[in-house]
Amino acid sequence: MSRRLHIAYVLPGYSAHEADRAIPAQDDLVRALSAHVDLHVIALRYPGTTTPYRWHNVPVTPLGAGQVRGIRRFTLWLRALQTLRHLHHDSPFDLIHATWADETGALASWAGRWLGIPSLVSVVGGELVALDDIDYGNARSPLGRWTARQALSATHLVVMSAYLRRQMPAVPDERVLVLPLGIPIDDGDERPKSRTPYRLVHVGSLVPVKAQQTLLEALRLLPVGYTLDMLGTGPLLQRLQYIAQRLGVDDRVTFHGKVSREQVFAHFDSAALHVYASLHEGMPVALLEAASRGLRSAGTAVGILPDDPMLGLSVPAGSALALADAIATLHDAPHDEAALVQHVRSNYSLDASTARLLALYADLTAK
Repeated sequence: MSRRLHIAYVLPGYSAHEADRAIPAQDDLVRALSAHVDLHVIALRYPGTTTPYRWHNVPVTPLGAGQVRGIRRFTLWLRALQTLRHLHHDSPFDLIHATWADETGALASWAGRWLGIPSLVSVVGGELVALDDIDYGNARSPLGRWTARQALSATHLVVMSAYLRRQMPAVPDERVLVLPLGIPIDDGDERPKSRTPYRLVHVGSLVPVKAQQTLLEALRLLPVGYTLDMLGTGPLLQRLQYIAQRLGVDDRVTFHGKVSREQVFAHFDSAALHVYASLHEGMPVALLEAASRGLRSAGTAVGILPDDPMLGLSVPAGSALALADAIATLHDAPHDEAALVQHVRSNYSLDASTARLLALYADLTAK
């Protein structure tokens, strides 16, 4: 029997206990990977403790740094490197993997060279972008750009979508794997869904980068039969409610606030389309969850949607008219729900993405 690989997994934060579920997609990936490799999570900032613990039998070493900035940030980085060295001395790692091409990715890259082992960095969000109008993206600051360059010097990189790959043209293809973060596929209810025509559903935090105002403007351009269910909450809730009223669509929009995963799926099962207007997304998880229930998406050309027409229609970000046209076109187009569900199972399941990531681990550690 071959020896299980020992992987250090560097994250900005992790679930404080088994019921926490800080980032559900990350939790799902850790559980899937830990069934095949010995994973050790190093969490830099959250939870606020320095006491090691186990999460579903996965060891977690938290540094409890919180939101430190300035010179204290560099102290945190030194502590993280020392921690990785000590853990490696006690039980040698075969590879260091980090998610996010910022300080976590930089640390993985540095530690890999220092310890003489491969490093892998997953690029997942706004690490490489600068949207100054909404104060979004790490590339808005010199430090953010510098840490991204350090992270991108890792042995190998994983990007969630071809959209993200196009943001790093200087990196050769042989060092990059385009691999969407897979989602768990529910093998339960596969009966035909009872869909309400013209009912649109949106899932996401109410924050500037999601650009929900564009959704409301698109709804105003659509016939009055269209309605929109907004699932999620955030700092822009009251502003968006005011905009809906100002646009005259407040009677066609329902703000549901925070909802459970089961409630999200119930909305997916009764909607006609999933919609979003984000200015940037690495890989919209809600898009894949909707597709896993047979629901197509009309959204902006970010993440995986522009590269996979099976999932729906994409348009340039910021255009309410283009989004309204895409919604109307997609709503009236014929659609094979079963084929879409099978497409997600084959290409975007957690099992499929985990298998490809494990294959990359094996390849990098064999060199």
